[in-house]
Amino acid sequence: AGGAGSSMELIHPDLDNDLGGSWRSSKIVVLPKLTYLPEDGPGWRWRAGTSEASSPINAWTEASFVEDGTWVAQTLPIGFGRVGTQSFNPPITGMVGNYT
Repeated sequence: AGGAGSSMELIHPDLDNDLGGSWRSSKIVVLPKLTYLPEDGPGWRWRAGTSEASSPINAWTEASFVEDGTWVAQTLPIGFGRVGTQSFNPPITGMVGNYT
């Protein structure tokens, strides 16, 4: 297919793959537009996972969600300790070893 269009897929693994009727064209999957996160920058918020972020549980994933006082503003990168040569400034504290 040269990277465009469908590929062939076996309908079921128990079928004879020598028979043309055992195959079909695969569905074309439309992927969502990619969003890249910057390596650093302001405007990010996070919260410790000591409780659910919202009720109902997935409400925080909606664009209309309003954060409460448990969310902390921070500049990227966000984390604690070091990853390779990357240090986090300011680092997240009080979470290492407190979760199972």
